[in-house]
Amino acid sequence: MLDFYDLIDRKIFFRDPGVNVMGENVFTILVGKNGSGKSQLLRSVLLSLVGDSLLVGVNLQERFKESVSPSKFVFSGRPKSVIASSVSPFDKFPISKSKNRAGYYRYLGLKGLSSMNLGAGFMSRTISSLVDVLVSCPERFGVVGKIFDYLNYDFYLRSRVQLDIPLEEVQVILGSGSSHDAFFSALRSRYGSVEFSQSNRFNYSEDEVESIISALSHVLAQRGERRKGNVKFDFFLTKDGVFLESGPIDGSTLILLRSGLLVSKEISLSKKGVGKPFHIKDASSGEQSVLLSLLGIASHIVDGSLVLIDEPEICLHPEWQERYIELLVGLFSSFVDCHFIIATHSPQIVSGVGDRNCYVLDVQSGEMNSAASFNKRSADFQLANLFSAPGYKNEYLSREVIGVLMALSRREELSPQRRESVEKMVRLLPLINSDDPNFKLISMLADVMESS
Repeated sequence: MLDFYDLIDRKIFFRDPGVNVMGENVFTILVGKNGSGKSQLLRSVLLSLVGDSLLVGVNLQERFKESVSPSKFVFSGRPKSVIASSVSPFDKFPISKSKNRAGYYRYLGLKGLSSMNLGAGFMSRTISSLVDVLVSCPERFGVVGKIFDYLNYDFYLRSRVQLDIPLEEVQVILGSGSSHDAFFSALRSRYGSVEFSQSNRFNYSEDEVESIISALSHVLAQRGERRKGNVKFDFFLTKDGVFLESGPIDGSTLILLRSGLLVSKEISLSKKGVGKPFHIKDASSGEQSVLLSLLGIASHIVDGSLVLIDEPEICLHPEWQERYIELLVGLFSSFVDCHFIIATHSPQIVSGVGDRNCYVLDVQSGEMNSAASFNKRSADFQLANLFSAPGYKNEYLSREVIGVLMALSRREELSPQRRESVEKMVRLLPLINSDDPNFKLISMLADVMESS
């Protein structure tokens, strides 16, 4: 787990060092204004653990540009794996070079996907990876079932997949004297030279190319005389396993899914109590986002993982935001010694954080507190106390100011905690519009405190 960032004169803690969390999971929420460095901090944490050889576009020169030195993060034991998750096209996470499911670092985001349809590409990559993992590790069915259950789905998923290389081109590849060259030529023709050269999607090893060509040969043989167009078929995910219409999913299908050449074009799910399946594209963007991101994490998390999540609130309704941490805690409770670090702008996410092993770190001040100081409080409280963005007519501030003024009118002695609250409110004055009633109330309170 990540303990602290070591500065010359102080340490910035990511959890309470005095609490023994062995055998448990820890959740650290990063807050701060736009530009305060939350996403950059997540990136630097990642770079402190993952070598350049595993990343696309990161080298020693790039590391010297980091505003936060990756070498100063202190861990209590090296994480067993690193997972970076984001649904933002602007995340700062680097892409992993490795296509290996068992790789140390897994990037679960939109980079490296075709810009023509990011959503469809993200969906296809997530489902393909999930199927690959479930076939290899059947014990993962438990956590996937919990995800479906939490979201009120039956344990049922149907994916219609399509082979991205037409059968005519498959025949050219297999009939060529140099099948490797013909294979890459077909990819370059199919996806364009720019995407082919810039994407790590086609960074196949020699052994992988051999396996893919063998799988293509198997697919062609199954087609008999029907050797034109794109191959399309369905596979099904249920609590009993992963199946094709003809039976259990086969090795050739898994190889093509893993390679990214067999692409999910349509995914259907089933709501509990509703007999007819529906297309995932008909679900809300928030529902799609949370389902795919959770399935992505479920595919790769192990005991001792470090999970970095950037702005999970994107696309999520406030109700989903408030439940997000609860979902993470509940869904991944069967894993231990994991550290989830989540960067957010959402008061609802902070409000929904639990008491146990949960912390809030203000990136600007470097101050870390137990989440119990902030959770289960109103959005106005969070905006004023954590996000330094009180907004207009903040009701929490109104109640606090009026309460203090009434206490002063009764000549009551203010407690140290209340005096600290007054100081915080006065510091917020420059952030409040002058025509906001709270501006006048806090200004009045400041004058009274100064004259008393």
